[in-house]
Amino acid sequence: MDDDYKMDEYYNNLLWNILREHFGHKVEIAVYGDIDNPASVTLEDMDTNEIILDAELYTICAREDV
Repeated sequence: MDDDYKMDEYYNNLLWNILREHFGHKVEIAVYGDIDNPASVTLEDMDTNEIILDAELYTICAREDV
């Protein structure tokens, strides 16, 4: 397997793997700042105190190759 294929596979499964790590944990959506105009919205794991996704930092779009 070449390195480009390994990197493609890694990035193609990144969100899947991040979310799967938190399966079975208590998660919640948190809003920071003004509730009507928040500075950030996050998905947080309450069991590990980890921010899983931060909408201020990430932009997610649908894959077009599947």
